[in-house]
Amino acid sequence: MAEFNFIKECHPELAPQPTVLQGQTSEEDRELATPPKTKKYDDSESEEKSDAKDEITYADTAVQAAKDLHSIAVETLKKDVSSRGMNHTEGGWPREVDINETEHKNRFRRKLEKDENYVAATTALAERMEFFIEQSNAINIYEEYFADIYKIRTSQNLSPTFRIVNNYRDSALTPVTVSCISFQSGPVTEKVAIAYSTYTFQQKMESNSAYIWNLEFIDKPELTLRNSSSIYSIEYNPKDSNYIVAGSRNGQVSLFDIRRKDKINSLQASEQSRMENSHSDIVISALWISSKSNAEFFSASGDGNVFWWDCRNLSAPTDSIIVDPFKKPDTDLNPLCVCSLEYDWSNPTKFMCGSECGKILQYNRKAKSPSEKLSAMYCGPLNPIYSIQRNPSFPKYFLSIGGWAPSIWAEEFRESSIITPTDEMEYLLDGCWSPTRSSVFFTVNQAGYLSGWDLIRNQNKAIVETRISGEQLTSAKICETIPTKLFVGTEDGNLFIVEINEPLYEEDKEDKSNFQSMLERETRREKLVESKRREIRFKEKHAAEISDIKSERSSKKSDGSTDEERKAKAVELYMESINKTETLRSSLLKKLMKEARIYGINIRNDLKTGEEDPLSINADAEHQSDVDKSNLSE
Repeated sequence: MAEFNFIKECHPELAPQPTVLQGQTSEEDRELATPPKTKKYDDSESEEKSDAKDEITYADTAVQAAKDLHSIAVETLKKDVSSRGMNHTEGGWPREVDINETEHKNRFRRKLEKDENYVAATTALAERMEFFIEQSNAINIYEEYFADIYKIRTSQNLSPTFRIVNNYRDSALTPVTVSCISFQSGPVTEKVAIAYSTYTFQQKMESNSAYIWNLEFIDKPELTLRNSSSIYSIEYNPKDSNYIVAGSRNGQVSLFDIRRKDKINSLQASEQSRMENSHSDIVISALWISSKSNAEFFSASGDGNVFWWDCRNLSAPTDSIIVDPFKKPDTDLNPLCVCSLEYDWSNPTKFMCGSECGKILQYNRKAKSPSEKLSAMYCGPLNPIYSIQRNPSFPKYFLSIGGWAPSIWAEEFRESSIITPTDEMEYLLDGCWSPTRSSVFFTVNQAGYLSGWDLIRNQNKAIVETRISGEQLTSAKICETIPTKLFVGTEDGNLFIVEINEPLYEEDKEDKSNFQSMLERETRREKLVESKRREIRFKEKHAAEISDIKSERSSKKSDGSTDEERKAKAVELYMESINKTETLRSSLLKKLMKEARIYGINIRNDLKTGEEDPLSINADAEHQSDVDKSNLSE
């Protein structure tokens, strides 16, 4: 230590620099690390030695520039862990019993059952096990005690929203309208078929193809369906997703079998209807129907015809109906232009179609006569009905899209819709129900807006509205297996996948019952309103008839004829009709007697006893006329 101090005083440049120590330190190291004390300058000495300023020296001090750090390592005790398992198949048998021999085990059981203590031991064990069984049954380990607390009503706490998550676009240079959307059948939906066409009259189409897209890949379509004419409507077979039916702009229907695709993922129609037996206008819709062979479908067109087809032979339709509700005998046909079709698999004999003039017609295919096939007609607004869809939870009620407002109809009430919200600012083009929440439906319009409606929360206004595109939204459809995704097609060929949040697809326990009671209440209200309207119309009609009768009487009195003259005129007309009748009778009787003389028959001799003589008919008639005349005069 002394050597260190000597070196530092004589040669300070050779002194070791201060270092940062880590870990445990000894006493000597602490002394080395401790900086030396600074020599204090005394003021008294400065006064005495003020003249010797050059002899004053200053001491250098070492400064620790960083904090002292200590590293301490702690090693815990090691715990030995072992993993053990046991596979218990059968045990408890004595060593002399072979468990692989059934006879040995049965012999041992019979031996125990003959023992005197067997019954007592079994009874004691049963009482003991009964306690534990009852204790286990008292607690339901699968019961959710706080389900109502964890599951908060989303419709009250969350605001409904739309979010675009994907976009599929047609590869054609000229954009083509998305006219129809169809989903692959099955428990899991992986593909969607899209038809690109337009209803514009005589517009030339650049492409005659429809595409099948895989929902996981948006770069390019998985399969291209090629046809002789552009495809306007398309539909997957719900029982066999390998078959797709398509309706064309030239009126033909085509069948595609996906299993016959070529190496470049292109597919031509395997079957196609003949032009002479097809529709004469664009096939608006083609839907599969319930049948034993699962090979039948029907189609509708703007020419007013509905055809039924069998996909095993598309040369000619198997049945047809002309949509003409105002047809009268001996008159020419004037069918209505069909704009939409609706088919319910729970009622396979009935279907509905929407017309261009706002009529919704319900037909029964199995009716005997043509007049009985039209079972109901609903009079909506004077606008084309672009979409009809039944409520998935309550099939008696259906939604219609046409004009500036959607309408909810009841099947039993035909006069008017039971719920009609206020008119929108833009024209509606399509709509669909939510498959999981019965009171929610969606609509799209010409301005590019997607609207969500919840009839329980608001009957007059949409609860959420978002602009999806600057072009018209032409189609909207939601898949049953993917209730959170809404597929929206546009006029420029885009297909948007819109994600909806919980308030638009989750249904609480009371929502379905509340919605059903609301529909029944609105139906009763409309019936009462319609009965009151009928009563008012009947009173107005009755009052008009009475006024006509009074005016007629006043005109007769103005002629100057009295009541006796009018009565005499009436009697004269009555007697004239009687005379004509008697003249006809007498001529027929003479003709009969003449024919009888030709064949040598004597009518008087052939008359049986108690029968009336035909020649006395005139006398009786004259007597009866006198009686009628007297009665009429009275």
